[in-house]
Amino acid sequence: MSKTLPAHIFFVGVCVALLLTPLFASALTLPFGGKVLTLTPCANGAIAVKILPPPEVAYLSGFSFIWYPFTRTYLFGPPRRIGQNLLGVAGPPSICVPANGDLSNISGPTMIQLGSSI
Repeated sequence: MSKTLPAHIFFVGVCVALLLTPLFASALTLPFGGKVLTLTPCANGAIAVKILPPPEVAYLSGFSFIWYPFTRTYLFGPPRRIGQNLLGVAGPPSICVPANGDLSNISGPTMIQLGSSI
């Protein structure tokens, strides 16, 4: 009977790990949404976007996110204008070097998925 006990413990451990995997994977992404405050083209073809969060969290001043050409972008394309509404999911942080020659870098989460208004 002592030979089967470690096998049972191993089986239970594997089942618990498989059940908890989606919880850890979802913790690596950040949902975001709001109106575009500024758009800054980056030297590598990306766009740094500062977003004003919705009124429910109006105490926040705005956050910068980085849109890349590999971002899964839905119907209306990448961010194009100030005041446009965005909704999406962001991932690991990245850096944008502005294309206008400004030496200050903009950092923020990388946009993974993005939907926008017209």
